[in-house]
Order: sequence, then C-alpha cells, then structure tokens
Amino acid sequence: MYYTSMGKKNKPRKTCNSAPVPARELPVGVCINMSICQDFLRLKNYCSLKHLGEPVVKTIPILTNKVKHFTCKIQVGEVAANDPTHRAQTVEDAVNHVARLTLDKLRQDAFRAREKSMYSASNCDQKTLLDRISKILVMSETGFRSSKVEEIYLASYREKLPLDWFTFAMGCDVFETLSPISAIIGLAPKFELPALELPFGTVWNVVVTAIEDTDKVWVQFTDAGYSDLIYSMLHEVKNAVDANAIGFGMTKVHTGSILLARLSNSLTRVKVLVADSNRASCEMIDLGGTMMISLEDLTHLPYTCRKLAPQALLVKLHGVEHFANLDPKIVEVTRQLMNIVFSALHKQEANERPSVVLYTFGTTEGKSVNSALVDDIANNLYKPGFELASCGQVIVSHAASEMEICVQTQPVVVSWLYKELTAACINANILQEDKPTFMPVDTMYVIIVNNGDNKFEPFLYKRGLLLEIKKAALCTMTLVFLVDTGETIWVPENRIRNFPSCPFDFTQILPQATKCLLGGYEEQIPLTFEQLKHLEMSRCTVNLRVLSYDGSHKLPLVQIAP
Repeated sequence: MYYTSMGKKNKPRKTCNSAPVPARELPVGVCINMSICQDFLRLKNYCSLKHLGEPVVKTIPILTNKVKHFTCKIQVGEVAANDPTHRAQTVEDAVNHVARLTLDKLRQDAFRAREKSMYSASNCDQKTLLDRISKILVMSETGFRSSKVEEIYLASYREKLPLDWFTFAMGCDVFETLSPISAIIGLAPKFELPALELPFGTVWNVVVTAIEDTDKVWVQFTDAGYSDLIYSMLHEVKNAVDANAIGFGMTKVHTGSILLARLSNSLTRVKVLVADSNRASCEMIDLGGTMMISLEDLTHLPYTCRKLAPQALLVKLHGVEHFANLDPKIVEVTRQLMNIVFSALHKQEANERPSVVLYTFGTTEGKSVNSALVDDIANNLYKPGFELASCGQVIVSHAASEMEICVQTQPVVVSWLYKELTAACINANILQEDKPTFMPVDTMYVIIVNNGDNKFEPFLYKRGLLLEIKKAALCTMTLVFLVDTGETIWVPENRIRNFPSCPFDFTQILPQATKCLLGGYEEQIPLTFEQLKHLEMSRCTVNLRVLSYDGSHKLPLVQIAP
C-alpha cells in the first residue's frame, strides 16, 4: 500500500445551494490500492529497469461544489508530471492517469537522448553557425527556448550544436534573451539594425531613389563611404545564393522582421510592414519605396547582412510636402527627380522626418529644385477652368441664374487649398494686420468672410479677385470674385488682406471655379433655379457634358444631369 500525507479532516463549510463552492484542497489522508494501479506498476518497473529511482506519488483530494475529486503528481528524479485539469472519481484513476503521462515523458526524453548521441557536434565556421541559428529563430516572433533550438538544429542539419553555442550567440549582438520563465532562458532574433549615421554638416550629396509622395521621398548618400558598403555586402550574399548556401521560400513572416528579398535580377534587404499567408508588403530599406513581395522570394537575413544600417533615408521635400495626398498627378510630376544626384540642404526639424531642399549638384545657390517643382505643380496641374473635359463629373459650386453656373472639376484640390490657406492665415495672424495700403483691381487677395454662427471658426479665408472699389458714407465696399467658388460678393475693404508669405505662394494656384452656360434644353427638361441652388448647397456630384466651346465665346455651353 502507498499512503499520502496524513492530516485532520476538516468538515466543509455550509453554503447556500445557489452559490457554487470554489474548489479547494482537502488535507485528508487517502489510502491507495496499488493492486489496481496497473499503469503505475508499469511506470515503477520502467524506473527500476532504467535505474531512475523510485517514483514519488502525491495525491490531492479536491472538493468542488460538494463533489469530491482527485488529482495526482508523480516525480521521477528531475522529471515531474501532473494534470490539474483532470478530475478523477477515485484516487486510483488519478494515479493511473498521471503515471501514463510520466511514462510517456520519460520515454520521449530517452529517445531524444539516443538521437543526440548518434550525431557529432557541428564543426562549421562561426558565420555559418550564426546564419543557421538566425534561420531557426526567424520562424518565431517570440523566439524559442534554447532546448527547442537544439532540437530544430539537429532535425534540420543532422548534427548537434556545439556545447558553448549559447554563450557564443549571446556575445554577437544578433540575438537577445527572453525574460526567464520557470528558469528557462529563451532566444529571439534581434530585428533592429544599426541607425544610419548622417553625414557631417547641412549639405548632403544624395540621389533620389524612390518617391511615393512629396512627403515620402527616399534618398541615398552618394559618398563612397555609403554606396560601397551596400554593394560589397550584397555581392557576398549573391555568391552564397549562387552556391545554394541560402535558399528562398518562407511559410510565415512577422511584422517588423528584416529579411532578404529576391527581386527579378537582384537581392535586397526589406522590412516587413504587413503580411498575409501568401505575400508581404515590404519597405526596401536600402533602395527606398515599398513593394508587395511573395513569401517564396523571401528568406532569413544572413548574419553578415545584419551589421550594416539601412542605406535609404526617408525624407520630405521642404515647402512641397503640403501637396501630399492630394492628386496622383502631383506624384507623377515629382517622380521627374528619380535617379538624379542633387545637393541637398538639410533643414533640421526636431523629432520629425528630415526635410531637405534640393539644388543642382555642386551648388546650394540660386533657385532650388523644390521651388521649381512648386511652379511646375501649380502651373501645369491646376489648369484654368475653361479647359473642361468633353464630359465628366463636377460639383456645382455656385448657381448665379437658371442659365449661368460655376463648377469645380477638382473639389479635392479646393478642400486642400482652403485647409492650407486657413492654417497659413491663422499662423500669420492676418486678422490683426491692416488692409493693404494700395489695392489695384484685377489683383488676387485673401478675403475674410463670416462663417455664420460657427463659434469655433467664425471666419473663412478665401481667394478673391478685386473687381471694383466703391466708397460709401460709413465704409468703403469692394466687389470681389471668389475665384474658387465663382461667387461675386460685396465685402468691406477692411476684410481684405495680402496673402501670407508661407508656406508657398497661393497666387500660383490657378482659379478652381469655371463659369458655364447651361444649354441643350431641346434634349432634356431644364433644371429650375431652385434645383440648381439645391445642387450648390448639397455639393453633390453631377455629370457634365460640354456641348460647344471653340474659344470665341466667353463661356462654354454645357449640359448637366444629377
């Protein structure tokens, strides 16, 4: 007979039937009939045969909702097994259940020990050893236990890791230890690369390698100390790939991982931004830009590729970043700068992405490339309104009568323009400034317009063309044409201001409202003035078709349909 520890039996506390009693251990002595514990006897015979020592049994009676159950814990040397989730009706069932678990665990440990003894320790060079460990660890975002690394290494390469591999790996600044859990140390791949050291001074020699928008431009430094490093490193990696020392294809990647990617005719390092089961969106940390890459073209980053910082620097174009997220055509114009070497004047901005002003290579004087780019965007993308497409979708910005309306072909540009103009006027505090001392007609100014009962934004700032000045008894009134909506209004002269000087010249952006005459009534029922005003107020999109315009008329003849 085997007996557990003896103690006094405590009577369970009486509780209400509706309230469940939490499970708790009962310190009672339990007698075990080992004659019916066949699994435990098998465990005992195995331990005797393998000279593992006598198994130690501890049974734990538990009371849950007035129902008595049993659990068990068995220890053989340093190997312990239990199953807290198993609730046996008898103590013999609990012992048999845990005895089976203990025997399985002892046999697995013995099998792994025999398998390890069949293979010799790895004798590969240190660089290959670290690359192999990296390839194992990159399979898990949280890393593996050291024993798990040894098992995977043995199964993958049919040889054992050296005895001092853990100490050697920890001294390479490539891996990091996890927080100890139950006295087990884990390993995890270190995805962070060294930071790129910027050149000394404020003038850099750069080449534009990728452009996604005016505030997302990647550049590489052209100095020999930068460009030579990346090419020599990738040349060494290419030789390893050609020799089949590095294979491609991954089943799973993790966000933030730094990997090696195979492009059509080159190799490059990438950082995973987001991934699914088939492909990943990656940032090209040495070339710039982002790209969707199949998991079949990705592999772990070799140890030799982890020492070099990313060679592409993400910057924004100073004074041009305000055009970001506005129009795909702007990106196309900006991409004219691709693969050209410039002298870049670095504008230091704390805790922000570096902002640069590009100049022709070798100088930082004269008109900058940034200024020329703003001119190109303003003069070539924001065309005057009379260049309407033959048909398309527009917004009715103002209905002057049943026959004359103004439309906007690029409402997103108008929204952006109002936002930027309002921010610039508030920052310049133009409300506290005086009106211009000299105001010639046919000149564009900032027009300050009341915004109804809006307490948060009491004024709106719009672009207006001065048409006429009329002096009255109490104040001088001015007639202005709001060039972006098409309205003609009277405002006091003290509501007129010059444009703020930054961030760019708002007068370069051409008027966004186009005056049109409505026609084609023989083909459809004409819209009433009330219907046109409703379209103006709702700012919904309507279909427009140009009926006639040959340049001799003042206004194009159009037809619209909601």
